[in-house]
Amino acid sequence: MQSESESHENAGTQPQNSDNEKENQKKDNEKEILEKIAELKGSDDFRQVYGLFEALAYQNNQKMIAKACEEGLWETKTPRKEVFDDTKNVLHVAAEKGNLNLVKSLIECGCDKESKDGIGETPLFRASGQGQLEVVKYLLSIGANKEAKNKYDSFPIISAAFCGHVEVVKALISAGAKKDAKDSRDTTPLISASKFGNTEVIKYLLSVKASKDATDHDGNTALSWASSNGHLEIVKLLISAGAKKDVKDRYGWTPLIRASQKGYLEVVKYLISAGADKEAKDKSGNTPLIHASEKGQLKVVEYLISVGVKKDVKNKKGQTTLSVASPNVKGYLISVGAN
Repeated sequence: MQSESESHENAGTQPQNSDNEKENQKKDNEKEILEKIAELKGSDDFRQVYGLFEALAYQNNQKMIAKACEEGLWETKTPRKEVFDDTKNVLHVAAEKGNLNLVKSLIECGCDKESKDGIGETPLFRASGQGQLEVVKYLLSIGANKEAKNKYDSFPIISAAFCGHVEVVKALISAGAKKDAKDSRDTTPLISASKFGNTEVIKYLLSVKASKDATDHDGNTALSWASSNGHLEIVKLLISAGAKKDVKDRYGWTPLIRASQKGYLEVVKYLISAGADKEAKDKSGNTPLIHASEKGQLKVVEYLISVGVKKDVKNKKGQTTLSVASPNVKGYLISVGAN
């Protein structure tokens, strides 16, 4: 049996032994991590490298993250499988995945916040396109370049608008990003959002007075694209904001011509109700009716005839609505007396 003094002595050594065990365990853990870092140094296995950083960030192990960064592991690239692959580094992937803790850890270790991937996109660009709002806010707060272009001369704000991330668009504009920035094809955030039907982005951009009649390299406006893709609510928003309803692109196509040839009947109806020119001619002399007839858009043809468009109009080649009409439209045109 232990004496009272022995019991007190053992009790006093237990915490010390526990502390020693923890310290030894910590050293063993660090040794394993250092061995893993050495193993992965120069490796092209991005999955393993990123997994290591992700685990270290989860553990808040800034010391080992710093060591991995010192060894250059953060610059490991994603594999290039196709010619257009963007070969991102660890910071790019952390940003687009929304791993704010890892992004902060990497930046604090000196990783370049303006590093560019294979298509010239920065971490802010990647986060913007993926809608990672908290990462975007953090990168903006430490001075990340909000106007950094990729190889297509596009901007983070265009990427966010294209993908419908309205809160990211707001954050970028609040930080001073250009609301009418243009890429290599002269696409603006408003044009991009209109093309892809991102209504909330449109509402916000119009509220901050983005240019509603800006044209891309083909002369298309936001209204042109919204009409062409059948986005009725966006068409209404743009018209209500005063967008030019009869604007013509490089081919002379108006929003009504675009909607007519695509068969978007509700857009056609709304544009005409808003006063769009139903007899507008493109550079070849084709009207909305000729376009709709040629593309076989019977419902649109019927509607245009019902609102009094000229059914026997000719284009510059002398072709009539009937002569270019698809088989499913010809019978109807003949029935209403078209020649």
